[in-house]
Amino acid sequence: MLRACIVVALLAATIPAQNVARPSQVARPSQNDQLLNVNQLLERGRTGEAERLLRQVIPKPEEEPVQDFGIFTQAGLHDILWAMVGYSYLAENDYTGAERVTGERLRAVEHLPIFLSLMAEVQRLQGKHAAAFPLYVRLYKLWLDNQLPADFQKRTTLGYVECLIVRGDTATAELVARPPGRYGWLRRGPAFSRGHFQHVCRRDGSGRTQARGSTV
Repeated sequence: MLRACIVVALLAATIPAQNVARPSQVARPSQNDQLLNVNQLLERGRTGEAERLLRQVIPKPEEEPVQDFGIFTQAGLHDILWAMVGYSYLAENDYTGAERVTGERLRAVEHLPIFLSLMAEVQRLQGKHAAAFPLYVRLYKLWLDNQLPADFQKRTTLGYVECLIVRGDTATAELVARPPGRYGWLRRGPAFSRGHFQHVCRRDGSGRTQARGSTV
């Protein structure tokens, strides 16, 4: 219900006035109506239908106009709707669908935490920790830079710790999982300092980020 309210509010704020149907256009649903239908399909668990309708209504990721991101922009609304589709597939254990949708958005807006987090979850839940690990590293770096929204911090910590344990780096996993302390830098970010992070991570010859002292 909350998700539906958010989407309705965003639609009201972002859909241009020219989408209001004129008398001669009543038989043709407006973009507003079609996007609301997408949300209703997702609420009913009809994810495949929602994806097909969304692909008909809004541009492909590579055709999105370049603009500043914000949830009250047209591009921001599209990202939220695509993330909802991805998470809906993930809730159905349809990893192929979730990875397809998320991968398309990541290629278009690779810096957005919502899609980095979603793809990391998709890989982790399939047991593909080697693929999930660099995504969690990127998310953790965003957190250290105070650029990771609070909604993604807990799941980033849990996923990152799991990947570290699978890689055999239990010492770093313990540091990451340690509750925040009373010092200022700990209140502003994860309970794992930038110095520790830079010590653990290095660039190897292939350009991949690896944990020091561990293997994939």
